[in-house]
Amino acid sequence: FCSSLTSFPNELGYLTSFNMLHISNCSKSTSIPNKLSNLTNLTKLNVS
Repeated sequence: FCSSLTSFPNELGYLTSFNMLHISNCSKSTSIPNKLSNLTNLTKLNVS
């Protein structure tokens, strides 16, 4: 699924209760949305 994803939706920034986000195998995606800065509870972000 993620291997064909070219961009992440800005709506990820509305998931403010997330404290961990793991994104993997998204080789076609070149950036993550600036809205991730709204994830104030995020303590771990893993992009690989």
